[in-house]
Amino acid sequence: MRLPNNVADLIATLNNGGHEAYVVGGCVRDALMGRTPEDFDITTSATPSQVKALFRRTVDTGIAHGTVTVLLGSRSYEVTTFRQDGEYLDNRRPSHVTFTTSLRDDLSRRDFTMNAVAYHPDVGFIDPFGGAADIMSGCIRCVGDPSQRFGEDALRMLRAVRFSAQLGFAVEPATFDAIRQHAHTLANVSPERVRVEFIKLLVSGGSDRFADLLTTGLWQAVDPPSLPLFSATFRHIRPLVAACDANPHNRLSLLFMRLCDAEVIRLLKLLKFDNLTLKTVRTLVRGINQAFGADAYSVRRSLGVFGRDCLKNILYLQRIVAEESANAQSLHEIDEVHSQITRIHENNDAYTISALTIDGNILKQLGLAEGAQIGAILNYLLDEVCKDPSQNHPDQLKSLALRFAGKN
Repeated sequence: MRLPNNVADLIATLNNGGHEAYVVGGCVRDALMGRTPEDFDITTSATPSQVKALFRRTVDTGIAHGTVTVLLGSRSYEVTTFRQDGEYLDNRRPSHVTFTTSLRDDLSRRDFTMNAVAYHPDVGFIDPFGGAADIMSGCIRCVGDPSQRFGEDALRMLRAVRFSAQLGFAVEPATFDAIRQHAHTLANVSPERVRVEFIKLLVSGGSDRFADLLTTGLWQAVDPPSLPLFSATFRHIRPLVAACDANPHNRLSLLFMRLCDAEVIRLLKLLKFDNLTLKTVRTLVRGINQAFGADAYSVRRSLGVFGRDCLKNILYLQRIVAEESANAQSLHEIDEVHSQITRIHENNDAYTISALTIDGNILKQLGLAEGAQIGAILNYLLDEVCKDPSQNHPDQLKSLALRFAGKN
């Protein structure tokens, strides 16, 4: 395993200070899989105060749990003291941690064997729980008793499914059975943490493993009301999600496409999604289930409602649905709408009120009413321009506005 210079220097500094230090976790797992690690976590026998004494730039990331972030150049590295966890009281975090001088003790508290392998450039791999063999065989196995591991931290169950999807690994039977047994405790984990793992699962190359959330009972712990619908429809939705790009908004929209707007809102709020995601996914779900006319007028109106980029994205999602169902008619209509969008932009046709050649101020100068009446007139003018773009001329629009208001 080749370490970046910064990481090798960091370990050497700790060693020269009289402490053990190793890279550990995901970076070692990735290296054993032949991947290039992106982030490097370091575990050490040094206490946080000893780490801080050896490095000029540090951040107290999680001192209580033994973690100090060391800043070297433009990069940051989490350095965590060997530790043993105290009793878990809430299915998520230990009540306290105890620092130790034993690397094995530190590795023994980790979730899966594949994440419990350490590495030192002079010593090589330290693998007391067979993590390297599990990585080579594509197996996700808990360190020690899986019931104990999941009883300590319920989020580990969702991580097991997520890793299975991301890495293409299989969850070994005893670990999978323990997930089924303890799935209900996922309800004790914060929605924010569930959301992070859920999205990582959804956008992974193995997103079809979402089905494991249903068969294990994990999704029921997250949201019991939606379980029947997902159980009934997921067989049909799974290939759509798998065929979609990894954009989380797009995949969420396909996953939720059979839900009504109120259910989409409820689920997104339940998992504490941000307002942008809430707005975007609602719009995409509405668009996926909407039939767009392919004539120029209908496409101009659709562009006005959704905007060019959003409408193209909706058409992309509609194409996935149409291709899965082999609906030739829908595919033809989608192609026609795309052609119309191209022509509309080549001709610079107006399809929003802001693109009209007159505005509310001009309407006021014509002596027309203010407020809602102005808005109604502008919407009428836009509709006329969408029917015939050549009417988007100030004199023509003024004449149309006066006629609409009964003054011409």
